[in-house]
Amino acid sequence: MMETYVDLNDPWMIAFQLQAARLNGLLERSVVALGLGKESDDKGGYRWTQTAEELEQQIRLIRFVAPESPGVAFFGKWKLKENDCPLTDKQLDDICGRFLEIPTDGHGLKPELLQLGRIFAKSYDRPAIFCSSTFVLPYFHSGHDGGQWGESYEPPVARVLMMNLGNKSAEGMKVGLRDQKKGVWAAGLVDVPARSVVVALLPILSGKGFWGWGGTSIMEVNAPEYEVFSFLDSRHHGKQNPSQKPFNETSVDKIE
Repeated sequence: MMETYVDLNDPWMIAFQLQAARLNGLLERSVVALGLGKESDDKGGYRWTQTAEELEQQIRLIRFVAPESPGVAFFGKWKLKENDCPLTDKQLDDICGRFLEIPTDGHGLKPELLQLGRIFAKSYDRPAIFCSSTFVLPYFHSGHDGGQWGESYEPPVARVLMMNLGNKSAEGMKVGLRDQKKGVWAAGLVDVPARSVVVALLPILSGKGFWGWGGTSIMEVNAPEYEVFSFLDSRHHGKQNPSQKPFNETSVDKIE
């Protein structure tokens, strides 16, 4: 189950995770688990799925992008009543009861969601990189790799999830993470084989710390000959469409 706590401001997260499951040969055994209601106020009170209309659109997107996925799951069902959300238990059951009957051709999707689904479902002859700073974490030792569990890796690096939906490998991409106030704090070169998902390790630049919690940074990929889709987290950057972000090469040049 792939936990995906979003509303319709960030539907790309649903398609991203389903495609990641497909590229790893797991899609027929994988379901998206949507958050219902909203997160607790002390965590930010971020809005999740709250209406029948939102849920219907999310499930139609799932069916369009990943018809092999056998269903959908949920976290936080009690939060619907806790937050006085319009979505009722009956509506939830009715929509899920029609899951396998919902068309897989995108019928009924809002135009912007249909466009998003097509971007993920498209076949790309050249490398097609999908990425987001939302999926960036610091590198901690596991306790089985020469370091104590939870201890920061030295030298410090950021773990970056990147996907290539293209039929050709991407090589030597310059990738950086930019905080809106602190500038580029991690950067490096990344290769992503064709039709694969990788976790790249980006060195954290000298004198910088980890500034990537919760998708606050922007991931920048310098690969003008490839298709690049860098998605942003709407809670920090506003509602965004997939876009190509130019990369400041001088930041990469600092890495030895």
